[in-house]
Amino acid sequence: MASHLCPLTGKCIFFGLWEEAKEAIERVYDNKKLSDLVREDAAVCHAVPGPPLPDPVEPPREQHLLPSDSFA
Repeated sequence: MASHLCPLTGKCIFFGLWEEAKEAIERVYDNKKLSDLVREDAAVCHAVPGPPLPDPVEPPREQHLLPSDSFA
């Protein structure tokens, strides 16, 4: 695989800035859990007028076909 390095690698005045930004983004991701995102999404969705939404952490119920529903 070909490497696409910038010709200014090691001399770029922005390198420190990009490295700092990358570390900040990694800290945000490292400190966030999926459950946090689900809770935040539920808070936003429940703030919208309309019928109440189901609990976001409750898995959908399984649907089972009866033997008479088969196509055999």
